[in-house]
Amino acid sequence: MKHALGPEHVPPPDELDLERLAALLGECAVGHTLDYHRTIASVMPRAHELADLRATRAGAIVICEEQSAGRGRAARQWHAAYASSLLVACILKPPLVPHNPAQIPMAAGIAVVHALIETAPALTDHVWLKWPNDVLLGAGPSAAGKVAGILVEAAFAGDALDHAVLGIGVNVNQTQAELPAVDDLALSPASPRQYLGKAIDRTELLAALCRSLATQFASDRAPDEILHDWRTLLATLGRPVIVRTQGDTAGEITGIAIDVTPSGDLVVEDACGRRRVFSAADVSLRSAP
Repeated sequence: MKHALGPEHVPPPDELDLERLAALLGECAVGHTLDYHRTIASVMPRAHELADLRATRAGAIVICEEQSAGRGRAARQWHAAYASSLLVACILKPPLVPHNPAQIPMAAGIAVVHALIETAPALTDHVWLKWPNDVLLGAGPSAAGKVAGILVEAAFAGDALDHAVLGIGVNVNQTQAELPAVDDLALSPASPRQYLGKAIDRTELLAALCRSLATQFASDRAPDEILHDWRTLLATLGRPVIVRTQGDTAGEITGIAIDVTPSGDLVVEDACGRRRVFSAADVSLRSAP
């Protein structure tokens, strides 16, 4: 599954450099096996195909330069120009799974933040997490845009987790004009290039992300550590929010996000002092009244 390149191969300047990536990763527990595509419909189904094979090791990743049918949470589309983003699906199998599998999105969010800061230290103090699985970039949380999204799809054998596919999409080198338009309820997109005014090395960022994922999913990583680090990065907590729910409980609730549970549910206190717990919803940060 490792992508083979001849010694004469020199990737175009904007494409990922797989030979350098392999050298940067060494024996890292994530990224040791690469399934690389210049263009693919979506990295997620391909990762599931590979995960079903007994020979596929935990930590194998599917990467591409462009997706023709990329998607995020709630079946939203993910648009990115060729070789402008990181589009990654990581295959997680025991032991490369948190003790509490519900913490996979938490650990992934922490990893993305750390990788961005490691690659571009100027982003320190300008990257946060927004519940449940968005990564924000900007001068402050309320005015920040979405720089990355996380999608987790799990497959079970009976009641036991067989594998999970962790999808991560990171805007990297799009200019303002290249970032897609969004509807009024969605976060505006952001990219390090737009924020810093210069491009960053996607190969270095991918290597940093793989190393960070390996750290976050290490078997000795305690659930309390993951929860603590995730809470620390959550810009949602302590802020006024609008929570929009779907399905049978569809509606809109305003209040203050006061806490999260060990499994990642959001606790919101409304104006009457009632506490509501949400396991899935769209949450917008809003200015204090």
